[in-house]
Amino acid sequence: EHVDFATLQMWLGEIFRILKNDGVLILATPNPYAVDAFKAFWVDPTHVRPYYPEAILRELHSCGFRSGHVEVEGLQKSVHDRLEYAGEYSVIAKK
Repeated sequence: EHVDFATLQMWLGEIFRILKNDGVLILATPNPYAVDAFKAFWVDPTHVRPYYPEAILRELHSCGFRSGHVEVEGLQKSVHDRLEYAGEYSVIAKK
């Protein structure tokens, strides 16, 4: 959330390059699906843009990561339901 998309692409590509085979990348970022988190997002002037989990997963796939999924804390059964409330989410990807 602190970098533009071109920088994110560059960083993810470099992380993929240096990560060992079967290595794991874990990213955490504010959750733009949760209304309260999204409203608070712009309070931090260092935030450049929010990233939706689908966009990060797509970019990880483009960089060569073989798997990736979203983790969200909460009591709701599905990830999609938890995304409505959680202040942040994590993406876990494997090389």
